[in-house]
Amino acid sequence: MSDVSQNSVRLHALAVATTIALSSMVALSATAAERINLSGLEAAQTYDRFIVKYRDGSSQRTDTVQLKASLDKAARVLPTAKGRAIGLQHVRRMAVQADVIKADRKLDAADAESLMRQIAADPNVEYVEVDKLNHVVFTPNDTNFSQQYGFGTGNGGIRATQAWDITSGAGTVVAVLDTGITNHSDLNANMLPGYDFIIDTAVSADGNGRDSDPSDPGDAYGGNPSSWHGTHVAGTVA
Repeated sequence: MSDVSQNSVRLHALAVATTIALSSMVALSATAAERINLSGLEAAQTYDRFIVKYRDGSSQRTDTVQLKASLDKAARVLPTAKGRAIGLQHVRRMAVQADVIKADRKLDAADAESLMRQIAADPNVEYVEVDKLNHVVFTPNDTNFSQQYGFGTGNGGIRATQAWDITSGAGTVVAVLDTGITNHSDLNANMLPGYDFIIDTAVSADGNGRDSDPSDPGDAYGGNPSSWHGTHVAGTVA
């Protein structure tokens, strides 16, 4: 084989090897990016706590020395502050087998992202994200909400707004044993089939006994208007 042909083969082999190496680097970079959750970062905030989960079977899951070595390696890549590198301390292991990590100084969003990317470069990392306090706040958009004294924090109020900060009750079924229910646009979408348990037609005022119709015909008596209390309670629940 001529020298020209040999050089051509060598160059071709080098080009192939370079392409494979670059492809591997791109694949590794993409994989590492998928292991970082950046949704908790805000430009105006600082961060010093992070949650890192290592994969099952990794040495970092079972060996605290290996865990510290991995974290120290990631921290060394970041810029130093006041002549010293960032220190990372293991705080605790969570029930989901992820580790809470604390930096020895506050990091801005850019440095926090850089640190997480360095941590995620370790293929043993399943995910990394910032550890931050979340405050759940729910404010009703009902224009008549101020009239619903029973929801508030005053006397007789059930403090519903504080409960809504925790859960909206979605998926919960509540049985209301009361005067029945009336047709109401705010309730119809959340109603399940009910039942009329009253046998005495003089009391039920609907002309029949027990049946599968929970409608409230009203409980007006003498000069007193109907209370529609069942609808009121159902509205409170809904």
